[in-house]
Amino acid sequence: MARRMTKGLKPTCMKKCGIILILTAVIIAIIAKLYFEKITIDQPNYNPVEGSTPPMGWNSWNHFQCDGLNESVVKETVDLLISSGLAKAGYKYVNLDDCWQLTRNENGVILEDQTKFPNGIKTLAEYVHSKGLKFGLYTCVGTLTCGRRPGSYGYEEIDAQTYADWKVDFVKNDDCYIHPGENIEKSYQTMYAAIKNTGRQMIHSVKGSAENLELASGFSNMRRVNYDIKDNWINMMSLVDWAFSKNLYDHSGLWHDLDMLEVGNGGMTTEEYKVHFSLWSALKSPLILGNDPKMMKDSVKNILTNPEVININQDPLGKPVSLVREEKLGHAEHLAVSDLRCTRNDTNQQWSYSKEKRWLKHVKLDLCLTANVTSKLVTVEKCGRSDLHQAWTVDEERNKIYFSIASGKTYCLELKSWEMYGQATVKKCPKKPTYKDKIYFEKFASNTSSYVIYNLKTFNDKCLKVGGVADFQVYSGPLSKNRVVVLIVNRDVVDHGFSFNLEEYVNTEQDKHYVVKEVWEKFEIKAIGDTKLVTDFEIPSHSCKMFIITPQSKA
Repeated sequence: MARRMTKGLKPTCMKKCGIILILTAVIIAIIAKLYFEKITIDQPNYNPVEGSTPPMGWNSWNHFQCDGLNESVVKETVDLLISSGLAKAGYKYVNLDDCWQLTRNENGVILEDQTKFPNGIKTLAEYVHSKGLKFGLYTCVGTLTCGRRPGSYGYEEIDAQTYADWKVDFVKNDDCYIHPGENIEKSYQTMYAAIKNTGRQMIHSVKGSAENLELASGFSNMRRVNYDIKDNWINMMSLVDWAFSKNLYDHSGLWHDLDMLEVGNGGMTTEEYKVHFSLWSALKSPLILGNDPKMMKDSVKNILTNPEVININQDPLGKPVSLVREEKLGHAEHLAVSDLRCTRNDTNQQWSYSKEKRWLKHVKLDLCLTANVTSKLVTVEKCGRSDLHQAWTVDEERNKIYFSIASGKTYCLELKSWEMYGQATVKKCPKKPTYKDKIYFEKFASNTSSYVIYNLKTFNDKCLKVGGVADFQVYSGPLSKNRVVVLIVNRDVVDHGFSFNLEEYVNTEQDKHYVVKEVWEKFEIKAIGDTKLVTDFEIPSHSCKMFIITPQSKA
């Protein structure tokens, strides 16, 4: 049939018809490809960037904040990331936080602060890219950013296209100054859709309501789990506690963001920074540096570039560790702020005060409020200890509780609002205290001598009580290639011994060897078959041990 139909056609017609048929087929193929790509893009779970492992990079806020951010600082940081080896270790995103922007032009396009960035953001992005790194910017779903610069509300399409034109790779999207009546999830979805429509791959980092963490999978790559981090042990650990109070879920490409790293900013010891970095890595939080590389000590560099700890974070399995065990070792009870309002009938919240001895004694435990000036922590211990500070003055008129040391320095009891388990601390008493510094000491009933201690403004009437976190916590989770990571954290104020039992973390088999490697001190222990391996370690106060267990077949 085909031969008879073409028999009468001229050769030139056959040639032209063939070309037309080929072109038609190509056009149809292109249209089909674009159509199916559009279908893929429109799926709700579309992810605009690889996101297969937690992002690693640097952010300006923790160290430079608003006033210290400028073009020369960013360029210098880029050069230092490369020369120090941080970029080679995996830190590839260079993210400008709040205060890079100033206003909008007549078309609504966001403009940089020319006093800070005289050559413009686009030129700076080109510089970052020329060094083989990626570039990120900060914005906010509200009408203003947290630093009261222009937010993206109502300008999502314009901002997203501007970022794409500047070849931005990372967008940090904060949650300040939300427009009245707006739903923050919908606001994030609007920006996400705008980013998607540009066709450029950009990580979308969001904050928002922690109760709706799982909703973030539809419009982000990483989501903050709670409040801003501070460069101190209590705040850092309390972020981890808070994260575990929620249901951490496995979702490769959507990472629980515990906030930027504080390693190297000076508020914690080297051992505390090891714990900080270990926890962020094991929990699969993005590793976003917050320090100034120019001031980086070797001890800090050794933490931030530890390849095995980084590999735990970047493991392709992408599963965070779980809290598998915790213990109280009896040295001192921890103080905490009650999760509920003061009940006035909870004996864990009740204290008595002796003006003669100046003891603040817990009515149930018969232990005294005890301050350690070195660690700044407050615990309860046996009354009468001469090596620690238990002699408190309660000034009800000025709403403060304090003690003095031999040098004449005066330290005040301090309660903070952002800690889930707000282990009480002490600080040098401020010369001009604000409402946040006021500590209330109030009888819980008129006919008793028991008192409650609270900060009305900061805590919404939440009381200081005994109870809280354990002294030891053990985290464990799976890695690729049937390996297991184990992280043991000593949260106590004294050193402790710990017994490591292999059988707690893996099901030992007779035909397997097991190599247990500690990733900070770089030592290995080998176990053969189902031989029981129990090893004792000393773990200093506020320090950790981190192990990788690797099964190996017998040779």
